[in-house]
Amino acid sequence: MFNKFIKIILLNILVIVIIFVFAEFISFWKILKYYEKNKHYSFNYSLKIDTFDSFYNYFKKNYIRPVENKNIDAAPVIIFGCSFAYGDNLNDNQTFSHKLAKYIKRPIYNMAYGGWSVANMLYQIENDNLIKSIRPPKYVIFVYCPYQQHRIYLHIFDPGETRLCVHYNKLLNSNILKQQKVPTFLFSLYTIKTIDNFIAHLKGYNHHFEKSRNHLTILFYKQSIDLMKKYWNNNYTQYFILNYSNTTQPFLETLQKETDWEIINLYDLDNCNNIFNNVKFQISEQDIHPNEKAWDIIAPAFANQIQNY
Repeated sequence: MFNKFIKIILLNILVIVIIFVFAEFISFWKILKYYEKNKHYSFNYSLKIDTFDSFYNYFKKNYIRPVENKNIDAAPVIIFGCSFAYGDNLNDNQTFSHKLAKYIKRPIYNMAYGGWSVANMLYQIENDNLIKSIRPPKYVIFVYCPYQQHRIYLHIFDPGETRLCVHYNKLLNSNILKQQKVPTFLFSLYTIKTIDNFIAHLKGYNHHFEKSRNHLTILFYKQSIDLMKKYWNNNYTQYFILNYSNTTQPFLETLQKETDWEIINLYDLDNCNNIFNNVKFQISEQDIHPNEKAWDIIAPAFANQIQNY
C-alpha cells in the first residue's frame, strides 16, 4: 500500500514537471519566433542574458555622439536620456549637445540613445569605465521626454529592438536596486508574463501600478545620483532634469523634493513653451522629436537658465 502511494506521488510530480516543461517550451518557441522576425537586431540581446555589455560596446562604437568642445580644459557636461537627447534623425551638428556647446564652453558628452530611460542611465553609471573616468562634471543633464516612467518597466523586461534592456530588482528590505540577470531556464516564460502584464497596464490607468512605477523611477534617480557623487567625489556638480511634458510635473516635483535633481521645465524657458505645438519645430507632423530649429531655441534658453544656479 505504501509503495503504491509513493508511486502515485511520483507520477503526479512527473505529470506536473511535464506540464511545466511543455509550457516553458511553448514560451521559448514564441520567443524564438520573435527573434526570427528581428534577426537584424540580434546583436543586442540573447536568451542567455549575458549580452548587456556586448550591446553597450556596440552602442559606444557605432552610435555615441562626438564629444563637443573636447579641447577646452574645464569641468565637463554629461547628457543622459533617450532619442530626444540623442537626436534621432539628426546629424551630429544638429543635436542638443552640439547646440548647447555654443553656449556652455565646456566639454559635452552626449551619452543618450533612442528609447532609453533612467534604468539605462543607472546601468551606464554602474558599468561604463569611460563615464567613471570623466573629470568631475559641472553639470549632469537628463532629458526627460514623455513616457519615461512607462519605460522603467518596458526597458526592464522588453528584450526587443536595438536598445539596451536592463533588469533590476529591489534588494530584500531595501530600496537599493540591484542589476539582475534572469535565470535562463525561466526567462521565456517569465518575460512573456511580464510583457503581457505591462501591456495590460498600459490599456488603462491603474492606481497601484502608477504608484509603484513612480516609486521605482525615484529609486533609479536616487541610486544614479548617489553613484555619481561617489565616483566624482565633489560638491560642485549640479544635476538637472529638462522636462518636456506638463503632465509629469506633479511627479517631478516629488522627485525634486526627494533628491538633488533640479527640474527645469521646457515650457518655463524663454520662447520654448510652444515648441511641440508647432510643426516647424518637429521632424514631421507625426513625430514629436525636436528638430534642429527646436534645439536652436531650446539650447540657449536652457544654458542661460542653468548658469543662473
